[in-house]
Amino acid sequence: MSFVGSVVRERLQKWLAPDTTRAPMTRKNLYAFSKRAFLNPASTHLTSYIQAYVQTGDKWGDNTVLIADCKRLIQLEFLLGTKRHRHLSLAKIDLLIEVLTQFRAALAKEIQSIEATKSHKVKKKISSEFKL
Repeated sequence: MSFVGSVVRERLQKWLAPDTTRAPMTRKNLYAFSKRAFLNPASTHLTSYIQAYVQTGDKWGDNTVLIADCKRLIQLEFLLGTKRHRHLSLAKIDLLIEVLTQFRAALAKEIQSIEATKSHKVKKKISSEFKL
């Protein structure tokens, strides 16, 4: 190989060498839990959903519950950075579950009451028609 060829090759390698300053490494988020569920059947074309996720490996991670109903969205955050935050986050989710469970029971009772009233009115109407 000639001297000129080796000089050209050396300069090309230097010119094409990768930059020594690299971009900072970014850590991929890993989740211990991640779930999204639509709250209405697909046939309704309504966009209500609940999404919840718990990021793993970082006490300052992203631990969130999103509840969306058409155009409204609420975002609940559950902090784990300190012992007090961890205690409060568990208390928050426990209270949410308790209130939602009570709400469901009251809603079911109201539905049962409405259905019973409708059923009673239908029976009364049918019996009055046969008295003629």
